[in-house]
Amino acid sequence: MEFYGYAHENVTRVVLRLADGKQYGAQTFAAWKGSGLRLWAFSVPTELYTRVNPGQDVLMGYDAAGRVIWQMRFGSGG
Repeated sequence: MEFYGYAHENVTRVVLRLADGKQYGAQTFAAWKGSGLRLWAFSVPTELYTRVNPGQDVLMGYDAAGRVIWQMRFGSGG
């Protein structure tokens, strides 16, 4: 199964942190010159589809210094 998406240009890495401590992630890469967007994609085990914990699993975006600059909890609506 793949997680994929886009982020603002200051996001250099995207990580999915699960409630059990496991993490999956990838570096972002430029979408197209001048767009200000970066793309990301990473694989996760298929069984994860049935194990996402709403409100506990978190998708996070990191900047070049390794600081979390964006996050979204699953099931939180944003």
